[in-house]
Amino acid sequence: MRFYITFVCGYNDEVGIGSLWQEIVDSASNIDEAWMILGDFNEILYSKERVGNKTNKKPSERFRYCLLHCQMEDLKYSGCFYTWNNKQQAEDRVCSKIDRAVVNPKWADAFPNSKVVFLPKGAFDHCPILVSFYQDTCKGHKPFWYYKMWRDAKNFGVLVKSSWEEALSGTPMYKVVKKLKRLKGVLLDINRKGFNDIQVAELQAKQIMLESQKAKTNWVQFGDENTAFFHTSLKTRMAHNIINSIKNGRGLWVDNSEDVKDAFLDYYQELLGTTMTNMLNVIKAIVEMAPLLSAHHIGILQTEFTQQEVKGIFYAIPGMKVSGPDGYGSFFFRITGIKLARKFVISLKRIKYYCYPHFLPWVRDGGPGPLTG
Repeated sequence: MRFYITFVCGYNDEVGIGSLWQEIVDSASNIDEAWMILGDFNEILYSKERVGNKTNKKPSERFRYCLLHCQMEDLKYSGCFYTWNNKQQAEDRVCSKIDRAVVNPKWADAFPNSKVVFLPKGAFDHCPILVSFYQDTCKGHKPFWYYKMWRDAKNFGVLVKSSWEEALSGTPMYKVVKKLKRLKGVLLDINRKGFNDIQVAELQAKQIMLESQKAKTNWVQFGDENTAFFHTSLKTRMAHNIINSIKNGRGLWVDNSEDVKDAFLDYYQELLGTTMTNMLNVIKAIVEMAPLLSAHHIGILQTEFTQQEVKGIFYAIPGMKVSGPDGYGSFFFRITGIKLARKFVISLKRIKYYCYPHFLPWVRDGGPGPLTG
């Protein structure tokens, strides 16, 4: 496989650094392969990339334009965020992120599991740069996410209604959870038959970018005329969510997908998966020394709520945002007309009835008293 790697060391003057950006732009027109540029760019892209009292240098718009023109984005990175410092002390110290590794879309396609690590500086003023290539990582189960475009599918309303109205036994909240879970299979089947992964990925990328400041500036200029810019942003985001390597409990770095998974499981099993023997009971006298709920606060918590209030709060959630881990945004309920407010009210009142007497302190002599239960 053919690829290009360019090493740079930015000039310290405006004329010199400007010639570097122009040289990179000119080179991009002649490179149609996977391409990485890394080294000391001697410029920052964002204001957060430089700290120190004696610095007032702003992010470089020419540097930003150069990367956008060449469709280059930061390679997934870890390690030291500030890659350079002036080795001064106290108020004279300045730290910057001027070293980076940027790649084009074809690099992201060819080496999706590549990563750069900025190592500790040691005696140097710059961080050494280490680029690593990992094996394909097991990405695990994809979380469900509802997409508005599914409503355009043939018989969407009929299929959703048929699944939802199928009888179930149990409490109101249990039936809601089971019906939403059952409905996922129907929606995923709609996706397989009428929509492909590229459409879903593009829709998700658009939403991600429109919700970010980046979308407000760059998408207007480059998004409509270049879908590669789109997919590069999506792939970069996905790559940042993958953990290629981690230090396990024995202090060893592991990069095999199974070893990475085991490192997480071992850590949390040790943290949460053990039982304590001879655990002491909570001493109420100590609890009562802390601030407790007043009669006024208890009254607020016990105030009755209506179906309309629950519905209003639920619909106030932005359409593409989900209220929980089930993956359904409020758009889904607005589109389908599924009414959950009544079931939520019933369930919340049951929780309130069973839990409040055990967790709310009762009031005695006009002030907070001891905990009950």
